[in-house]
Amino acid sequence: MRTDGEFLFAAYLRQGGLAWEYEREVNGRHPDFSIDHPTGTIVAEVFEPGLRLPAGGGWFDSYKPLRGAFKDRKAKQIKVVKEAGHPYVAVVASTNADLSFQPQIVAGAMFGNLATEFALSDEPIATQTGRTVFGGGGRLQVDQFRGVSAVAILERFNPTRWKLQAAIDERLAVVPSDPLGMTASQIREAQAAIVRITTETEDRFLASGDYDPHARLARVTVLHNPRSLHVLDIRAFDQFHDVQWGRIEVDGREGYGQLSGEGNHAA
Repeated sequence: MRTDGEFLFAAYLRQGGLAWEYEREVNGRHPDFSIDHPTGTIVAEVFEPGLRLPAGGGWFDSYKPLRGAFKDRKAKQIKVVKEAGHPYVAVVASTNADLSFQPQIVAGAMFGNLATEFALSDEPIATQTGRTVFGGGGRLQVDQFRGVSAVAILERFNPTRWKLQAAIDERLAVVPSDPLGMTASQIREAQAAIVRITTETEDRFLASGDYDPHARLARVTVLHNPRSLHVLDIRAFDQFHDVQWGRIEVDGREGYGQLSGEGNHAA
């Protein structure tokens, strides 16, 4: 029986008009999806980590459940796909998680726990500019799991929501937002204005059809593995709303960050 994540990934592939086969044999094993892409055959395994927030709050480790994408049965699938010479994509879905997975955290699970690096200096750390780097614990290294071409974060989203949110944010920009400099009465007035502006804007967008609260699409954020033996073509998963991460240059130094999409979040 297929899982919720597998159904969502199948919907993503159909959405992009891609031909695929479920559990096609590859060297005696049956990975979840074999995709017949114009750039070549791509094999994908869907992984749905069970990340649950602790009752009552507290500390939790995001890396451990995410690194399950490279263990046990998944590790065996990675090996046979590598030997077959195909790009392998670990598709991570948040269908069993209380939180959506952020690219920075997934990259940390791939390449090493995120850490901050400071230059040796006599200056106090508080005055120095740090640099985010990958520390220990990463699974995708020069000498291991080079069969993994990329990890793709799979999610369902509303493609019309961004227009509504942009309009709300623009109108809210004039509403006072610093409670430290406001009286209790002014805070109540600002809160009422936020509710009124949000409601009015949503009603207007609903009436015009620019916002459909029931619209749903699937998208992926693809984190490419620069050390992979079988490079995933950047065109493989490149639908309109998809985002690509990979090796970039940051301040003249090699880094890892967003290649396409909004913003530029580099590590």
